[in-house]
Amino acid sequence: MSSTDEKFGHALVVLSALQRIDAFADLKVPADVEVIPNFGGDPDNIEAWLIFQVSSDASWAEAHESLFRGRALSLLTDAGFPGAALESFVLRFTSTTEIEEGGGRFAFFR
Repeated sequence: MSSTDEKFGHALVVLSALQRIDAFADLKVPADVEVIPNFGGDPDNIEAWLIFQVSSDASWAEAHESLFRGRALSLLTDAGFPGAALESFVLRFTSTTEIEEGGGRFAFFR
């Protein structure tokens, strides 16, 4: 494992858990998942963006945030993410449509 993988290992766990093909299969399935790590390498304050194909799906997901958050926390727990960091985990929603309408250059994703 490289030092980068070690430093961002918690973010990689989040990415792997949320990108599972069945992670949100019974809800709305995101087209992509992006994770913004804690740049110090700690598991606290990691942020994940579920990126949907169209803005209406992102809006639906945001309206049902508690379902998505509950699923995400369950997936993270199953993947071995530290329980003490779950409270600070942030889940956000957007769409490729919204990113492209913003010039296709959303700073976090491009």
